[in-house]
Amino acid sequence: MKSILTFLFAFIFVSAFCQTPFISEINYDNPGGDNNEYVEVFYPTGIDPLDYVLTRYNGAGGAAYTSPAQTGSTCSPATGGQVCVYTYATDGLQNGSPDGIALSTGTTLIEFISYEGTFTAVGGIADGILSSNTGVQESNAENPDLSLQRNSANGVWVKDALSNGILPIKLGTYKIQINQSSIGTIWSTTEETNNSHFTIDHSKDGINFIEVGRVEAKQERSGEKDYSFAHESPAKGINYYRLNQFDLDGKKTSFGILAGNFEGGKEQFLFPTSAVNEVWLSGYESAPVKIFDASGKELINELYQTGNSIDVSNLQSGVYFLLIGQDRLSFLKH
Repeated sequence: MKSILTFLFAFIFVSAFCQTPFISEINYDNPGGDNNEYVEVFYPTGIDPLDYVLTRYNGAGGAAYTSPAQTGSTCSPATGGQVCVYTYATDGLQNGSPDGIALSTGTTLIEFISYEGTFTAVGGIADGILSSNTGVQESNAENPDLSLQRNSANGVWVKDALSNGILPIKLGTYKIQINQSSIGTIWSTTEETNNSHFTIDHSKDGINFIEVGRVEAKQERSGEKDYSFAHESPAKGINYYRLNQFDLDGKKTSFGILAGNFEGGKEQFLFPTSAVNEVWLSGYESAPVKIFDASGKELINELYQTGNSIDVSNLQSGVYFLLIGQDRLSFLKH
């Protein structure tokens, strides 16, 4: 994951890759039994990962591997699109010299990448195609564990220390919500590993970000976890937000940038506050309205229609409270 998150921002300006998915990381020779091996693919915005297929090839003969099967996949937002991590069972990514991986739509080959040498595929989607060698390779004797990572600024493969092999969280919901006087960032996780906390960055131009909030991880419960943060009084116009996640050891993962247009809060009030026959509401949409006396007894329960008054002529003189949504307003009836 490290390479795609580190270099992706610069890479989106390179026209050769900006509209095409590509294999961004390969971890094929883990210490201790080749467990938790994976292939990572970057998909630009608007591209559906479900339309693409990974095919593993054996350089000894060139045929495609049919087993062991893929054990799972996780897709998470990233700048310019999303990254999907495809995991495999033990020895799911063979360590022979060489081996390869083809990315395709199932009918059209996108690219055919190999490690520890080149070879020509026999059969399958890459039939007759010479592989493109990464030029770097792993060794299960190395520590810390390393993976092959594609520098997304120039397409060159390097070998570097991986973060965890899989993102520390599996992100579910990730969106913003524009409210009356704030913009909320809302997200959920379906899995978390060594998660410490989240931060939320804000920007007015989508380039220069500052941190505006921090939310601690919910350690007390398992399963899906819901999070939110409200940015009070954002700038009028387009506002940009970025979610960051931090491991317990301080490692940081950033997710995609979200944007929303904030038009500014409408002034909301009741008038007149000293009424005889009717009261009016300003800045409120149509909604149920309740009116209570000073003792808390409900006297009126009706649907307020925007632009209409509320008849209070039958109320006795005294102080009353009007409830609309979460707002509690008061007025004096003469």
